[in-house]
Amino acid sequence: LKEVREICETGAEIVAMDATTRPRPNNENLEEILQIIRKEFPHTLLMADTGSMEDVHYADSLGFDLIGTTLYGYTDETANQDISNHDFYHLKEVLKSTKRPVIAEGKIDSPEKASEVLKLGCHAVVVGGAITRPQEITTRFTKKIKGIL
Repeated sequence: LKEVREICETGAEIVAMDATTRPRPNNENLEEILQIIRKEFPHTLLMADTGSMEDVHYADSLGFDLIGTTLYGYTDETANQDISNHDFYHLKEVLKSTKRPVIAEGKIDSPEKASEVLKLGCHAVVVGGAITRPQEITTRFTKKIKGIL
């Protein structure tokens, strides 16, 4: 709650938070956090960072404004999964299960993936580490060209 409040106080239009069913720090309750934040910051959109279909259903039932796939591939149950696995199966299931805008995020590491998730019907796409981690970008290039010169 403390961190969500601090981010809302900056005037951010959208604030994302972990919407998994995992335990929260200090035994906080996500539903209570949402109720408090909605009351204190009624114009702030709240985005659910989800990792599984169970998380999507949970976040949807709590009334988040946006559903993100942010944690897919990063939770214990989805470790090492990629949003594009099985022809974007997980993302398609998310899109079918909610009427809320879906934000594709998490391992969107190529222009092809970004384009595809938008074609599937996502409201928006977040490209993070694929463009913000120069060491990883450089490593990908050097691995590919190593031994050619």
